[in-house]
Amino acid sequence: MTRKLALAVLAFATWAALARGDIVYLNNGKVYRGQVTRKEDKVLIKMALGTIAVNASDVQRIIKTAAATQPDTPTSPTPPTDRQKLGLERFTRPESHVFLYMRQLATTPSGMASYRLREKIKEWRIRTHDRERRLEGRWISPEETSRHRREFAELLKKTQDTVRQLRRITYSSSLDADAQRVRYKRKLAGELRRAAQVWPDPILRDFLTGMAYLEGLYYSRALKHFRNCREAAPRVAGFWQGEGVALAGAGEKLEALAAYMEALRLRPDSRDAIELVRRGMKETPGAKMGEPTYIAARDLTDLYEEPSGRYYTRRGVTWLMPGRDWLGREHALPTPTYDRLVFRQAVGVPISKTTLLVDGVAVKEALEVFVILGDGMVVPGRFRPSSTYGRGKAPIRLDLVTVADCVFTPLATDEKAKATAGQQVTAYGLSLYEEMGSRVRPIPTKIEKVEANGAIRLAQGLIAGESAGPIITKDGRLLGFLAGKTDATADGGGPDQVIGLTEIADLIKRAGRSSSYGGYRRVKRKITPKPAQGRCFVVLATAAEAPERKRR
Repeated sequence: MTRKLALAVLAFATWAALARGDIVYLNNGKVYRGQVTRKEDKVLIKMALGTIAVNASDVQRIIKTAAATQPDTPTSPTPPTDRQKLGLERFTRPESHVFLYMRQLATTPSGMASYRLREKIKEWRIRTHDRERRLEGRWISPEETSRHRREFAELLKKTQDTVRQLRRITYSSSLDADAQRVRYKRKLAGELRRAAQVWPDPILRDFLTGMAYLEGLYYSRALKHFRNCREAAPRVAGFWQGEGVALAGAGEKLEALAAYMEALRLRPDSRDAIELVRRGMKETPGAKMGEPTYIAARDLTDLYEEPSGRYYTRRGVTWLMPGRDWLGREHALPTPTYDRLVFRQAVGVPISKTTLLVDGVAVKEALEVFVILGDGMVVPGRFRPSSTYGRGKAPIRLDLVTVADCVFTPLATDEKAKATAGQQVTAYGLSLYEEMGSRVRPIPTKIEKVEANGAIRLAQGLIAGESAGPIITKDGRLLGFLAGKTDATADGGGPDQVIGLTEIADLIKRAGRSSSYGGYRRVKRKITPKPAQGRCFVVLATAAEAPERKRR
């Protein structure tokens, strides 16, 4: 079985989940994501479902992301080459190491090599249990993370004397008040930067450092740090917002507006996001109003109704961060409510016109959820927690993700249809953590056996570290889900299990009854859902790790 698994992994091509690709904006308002190359007067965009070519004259701008050029960490269970081993440096979680070594162990014959792999798995399981995380080449414990937080808070307290002096100068009428204000702002920026530098997570540290440089009016330095954040996590609206604020401060008003629009596309229902774009339009020079970027911003804001009543602006900056927005008060840094962000993923299938069924582990406690459409476009969604499904000691959970901006073609789900041994199907695997690679792995296989109770067993399945994946027949029917193999404490990531339609029938019916995208909206906008082509879609979830609490 393991040798079949190895051959299957090596034999079949993968799909690119292009959430980290370059972003191409056209003059007509369309946006594409993928790997971009230039050929004469054409721009080629390689996306999940193929490559498209557009005229270079139709391209408004291209935003390059560093992650787009980085190869995914291999998901093959075969031993990695020396070059591939460098991918381990990208892992920030010990679970990723456990799963990678499990994949190698699956096809390693008994002997000294397999023994060494088992020892590696033991080592990284211990780190998993201890909840260690990678910080600049070393692994730190939750206790050390808490120490970093305390040090951050202490350094912020030490800035209060400078803040009081700055506020006194702000209300001063002396002739050199402006010059003194700039001096104290830069002094404060240095103090805030020292506080930001002790934050344990590199991405959030860069973000806080960018804010500190904004305080000192060091816009080019702030831009560098915000851009690092945006390239590392392009679906966080606050990172685009920071880049826009830094660009605006440097006088690049039109480029700032483009960044604000991207933040709004990621947070389309945020009043603060729409006000950010409107303010960016007001700050854009009149001579630039004919530029495609400004026209696209105007078309985007036209989709929104003007807010009723007066818009209340809080003192400070509202940062569009996952979960509850951060309030950056004047002359201060916000204290993050979580230690770090976690980026998970899974393959979902449409079971109603607006709803996908997806692995519940991937979207568990997600602060934000996004879906990659067939053309590479990333659209926001929301997930609705479900009940727990599955039998035995290892319950299996699937959840619903609802999207307002597109219309899916639901897969047929006939629970009365009987599966037969030898029937050809395709399953789909995708690593749970984005840091392990963002490639969907099609698994063409067949039904090996059908039990008396209707349960099925496939000839091939998922590999360690992959989230639950759908099983689809040749004629496009959903047959069930392969349970995820994401338990770092279990051999191979967990047992091979199939979740049949009978186990999730109630959930599928509930999705059909709740096909509308409900929930409270902070702003009203015109939505014209577009058809989303495809049988399955990549669902991306942004979660967070909160500060360590005492275990009960």
